[in-house]
Amino acid sequence: MSLTGNNATPKNIQAEKPGIPPWNPADVANSLQGILIYVENEATKAIGWYWTRKQSKARLSQFIRFSAFTLTALGGIFPIAVLMMNPLMKSLGAHYQVPESGLVSSLFVGIAAALYGLDKAFGYSSGWTRYVLTATILEKTLGEFRIQWLLLMAKLTSPPTPDQIQDLLKCAQDFRAAVGAAVLQETKDWVTEFQNNLLELERDTRAQLETLRTKVEKSIQTKAEETRTGAIELSVSSAEDAAGFRYDVLLEGEAGVAARETVTGTKSWAVTGIAPGQYRLTLTAKVRGQDSVVRKIVIVKPGEVTEIAAKLQE
Repeated sequence: MSLTGNNATPKNIQAEKPGIPPWNPADVANSLQGILIYVENEATKAIGWYWTRKQSKARLSQFIRFSAFTLTALGGIFPIAVLMMNPLMKSLGAHYQVPESGLVSSLFVGIAAALYGLDKAFGYSSGWTRYVLTATILEKTLGEFRIQWLLLMAKLTSPPTPDQIQDLLKCAQDFRAAVGAAVLQETKDWVTEFQNNLLELERDTRAQLETLRTKVEKSIQTKAEETRTGAIELSVSSAEDAAGFRYDVLLEGEAGVAARETVTGTKSWAVTGIAPGQYRLTLTAKVRGQDSVVRKIVIVKPGEVTEIAAKLQE
């Protein structure tokens, strides 16, 4: 877990090189001092790494959460502010009015949600808390080790017995293992969080793609439905009163004349292939020497037959 290079914090915690200092049976005191320095350095390096690395995560987490909170608040305040500002601006003679569209509020809230998602995806806030917790645990472990080492040193005889040396080495071993376990646990937590975030991101992406696909299919279906033509069936109850049992039918829409026909000898008239929309149907005929004109508004729906009843008037 040594720091490589200069005083800059490395990207990762790396193992000490060349490693554990050699043991010299002829110089037990210096050998024990070397072991003590080694295990303390390993712990302090890990502690320093976590405290240093947590700063960037803390700044990003605080910035993201402050921005998200501010944007969310603006999303709720903006509509109210517009309602208050526009009358004031009008009273001051201003010609410009702030739009009251809810799209701006939705934009604020959407950006805030994206920031929260960014924080969760990259683990700025969770990493910050993990680093602080791990560094605190390591500091606590280091403090306890120093007390335990001091207690064992206070019991040393001159020269120290093999059991006393064994107790000191076991204390250093347990401490080194505890430091490694704390770092390992933090790494496991990071891996678990990273994998869970990837799975959640994958699920969200699939859900969004499925939603998008459904919308596209619905849009295509709606467009296809809207382009389907309809039909009109006209029934003229008094068609026999028209001169020669004859009347004219004119169907007009936004694009102009959609259908025109002179009907003879029948009370019904039908036309197909009419685009959906609103039309004006006009019937004209001669009834007992008088012009008879009947007009009706017709709504043609996609794929449906619109039935109309009319009566020629004298």
